[in-house]
Amino acid sequence: NQKYDVTFPMFEKTHAAKGKASPFYQRLGEAAREYPQWNFHKYLISRGELVASFASEVKPEDSQIVSMIEDFLPVSQP
Repeated sequence: NQKYDVTFPMFEKTHAAKGKASPFYQRLGEAAREYPQWNFHKYLISRGELVASFASEVKPEDSQIVSMIEDFLPVSQP
């Protein structure tokens, strides 16, 4: 994409707020019992199941998010 200078596929803009949410975000919002209140809301999904929902104020590198992701990664064997 020329505007963002990325080489991976980009998605088109979609709504995630309650009442306007696309079907994907409607299902996530219902499952989490929480819809995004602002940009950069984060959902953690593992094997098709919602694990957690994080408000936009929570940074992606927050220790709670990192810890949860690490819990779902396979343990490497020596």
